[in-house]
Amino acid sequence: MGLSLLKDIVSIFRGQQSPRATAAGFAVGAMLGLVPKGNLLGLIFFLLFFLTTVNKAAALLAAALFTPIGFALDPLAHRIGQALLGSDGLRPLWTALYNLPVIPWTQFNNTAVLGQLVLGLAFFAPLYFMGKKSVAWYKERLAARVEKLKIVQALKAFKIYQWYERISG
Repeated sequence: MGLSLLKDIVSIFRGQQSPRATAAGFAVGAMLGLVPKGNLLGLIFFLLFFLTTVNKAAALLAAALFTPIGFALDPLAHRIGQALLGSDGLRPLWTALYNLPVIPWTQFNNTAVLGQLVLGLAFFAPLYFMGKKSVAWYKERLAARVEKLKIVQALKAFKIYQWYERISG
């Protein structure tokens, strides 16, 4: 996994994976970062990360960025979860879900968990589409210029980079 992760990180900047895979990786990583861990929801997003063809480096980057954002959004998430769980109209849904065999392991009945899930789902599509546009924009407008930067040229001179190029090609 280490070499494949290195390849994915380089591919973010070099545009070697499709914009869809990179954008999906970022969106899945954001969900992974936002949803509290230690419950079935965290495991589900962790499995999505590993079992899909999303860009792993983009997902890890997003998870690292969105974990502290999730902590900062906890008060808002708590209010959202409290509003949803306290809604009289939704009470039969929550009762039915809680009585299902596996669903309680998601801890959806925790206000912060439900609120973070709702926030993550609300962010998912916009992050995906913005990520897809950003990668396409980078490839179209910046990739060639970045390749010409002296720092990039210097990094390419290192033996480890040359070795990476040989094995990834």
